[in-house]
Amino acid sequence: MLDTLGIVLIPSRAVTPHCGPGIHQWVRRSLAGKPLLDWLVRRMTEAQRLDGVIVVVGQAERELVPLVPLDVPVFVSSGEDPLARAAEAVREYPCHAAVLAGLESPLTDPELIDRLVVRARENAAADYVGYASEGEPERGRNLGVFAEWTASRALLHAAREATHPLDRMYVTRYIRRQTEKFSAGYLSLPAR
Repeated sequence: MLDTLGIVLIPSRAVTPHCGPGIHQWVRRSLAGKPLLDWLVRRMTEAQRLDGVIVVVGQAERELVPLVPLDVPVFVSSGEDPLARAAEAVREYPCHAAVLAGLESPLTDPELIDRLVVRARENAAADYVGYASEGEPERGRNLGVFAEWTASRALLHAAREATHPLDRMYVTRYIRRQTEKFSAGYLSLPAR
């Protein structure tokens, strides 16, 4: 069993209407000659504290698989929403915890990922660790450099219980909001 698995979640066209139909075209856009998806995957693989990285896609997003570097496994999920897909991935790739990043964070910082994992390991009871400033989780701000850490047990619990469409779409939303059920911790943003 892995300790910490990095998961890159590819959004589904069916459940991310706010992203618009061009989300998958956006993924193909190049930055310095590489697709944005490649940038995100490589940034995740550069993190020193992850035991492995996978890319999770749904059946309808299989055409994006060729954009994934060949040395990174792709898990094609049958889950109907991002939360179901993430839960299915941690069942298929058993791990104690997962670091989640999506296409809204193509420049996720590997050093910030490592800090998440270190903080989570310091608190064995943690269910969620993310970054926050001024009391608001940074993941929700779409700043493009942040990932989130969550315990697999919390992710699986959320996948069984969450019913609100936003909780299903934003994988850790249910965990962060159910403070009586889950232990959430936040790191302050590092100085520039």
